[in-house]
Amino acid sequence: MLRPEYQHLACPSVPLAYRFWSNFPTCPPTRLRDLARFTDAHVSGMTVDNWRASYRDFLSEDYNYNVSHFSGGDPTFRLSKGAHSIFAGVFIQKMPTDLWCYQQVIHDLRPTYIIDLGSSQGGSTVWFASMLKLFEIPGKVISVDLALDQAYWLTKKRAEAAVERLKLEEFVDWNYVVGGSKSKEVRAKVKRLCKAAPCMVVSDSDHDYEHTYHEMEWYAKHVGVGQYLIVEDTNIYGWTGWININDPNEAELRKGPMEAANDFELAQRADFVRTDWCAKHYGGLSQTQNGWFFRKAKRARGIS
Repeated sequence: MLRPEYQHLACPSVPLAYRFWSNFPTCPPTRLRDLARFTDAHVSGMTVDNWRASYRDFLSEDYNYNVSHFSGGDPTFRLSKGAHSIFAGVFIQKMPTDLWCYQQVIHDLRPTYIIDLGSSQGGSTVWFASMLKLFEIPGKVISVDLALDQAYWLTKKRAEAAVERLKLEEFVDWNYVVGGSKSKEVRAKVKRLCKAAPCMVVSDSDHDYEHTYHEMEWYAKHVGVGQYLIVEDTNIYGWTGWININDPNEAELRKGPMEAANDFELAQRADFVRTDWCAKHYGGLSQTQNGWFFRKAKRARGIS
């Protein structure tokens, strides 16, 4: 299989067993990773529309997400729709290995503000806020996503209940607004806060290339020196050729977060050091492969 011409990074090695997990996209040339999705979508006669309908049910507030005790049926179905982790009863669409990397960075670099772009149901915000509280960092998570009328799945009631239950109110600032990370009000707030104290930024919203690249470009300016800008889901779309039934990439050439990160690196090499430390540390079990950008300078703009 020929790689797209813009793919210049080596494909990480992934254990064969994980290639059978439908939610773990791996690299060419194998197509074993698509076996489970192929079975679900084609043998069972599932279409994109009824897959989305089941996803809507899965994300509903009364859905029984608890798999820590037997409650009937196979829990695989519940955990195979993008909610890779559950923390304090809230879905987090991040892999546990990435969460472990995040806690290490938060502990070591102690960002005052964590800009969580694409908070989805709020699980990542609860996680980040818990880390700030645990490590006694007097900071706040700026949680950003679309307004409910723009995205049906963005109900954060579970997350809000978890915040109250864990006494994290002082560590969370919810911003579910029209436009999400593009909102002028949100950007003005981020600019003001990050000017006053160190910020870490996590880009995990719309995974379209254009959106991701411009999101990285704008928010990168507000990442503190000695802090990270992280782009999530670099393991999808054009770089891996993964076919996602909920967002078909049938030509296998669609550009996404990895390609945006590649171009961002070329434009911002003087400001940031790009690293793949998290994925390498956990043998490729990561959704942030080559997506960690450490800010080393404040005003050295451009390529060097």
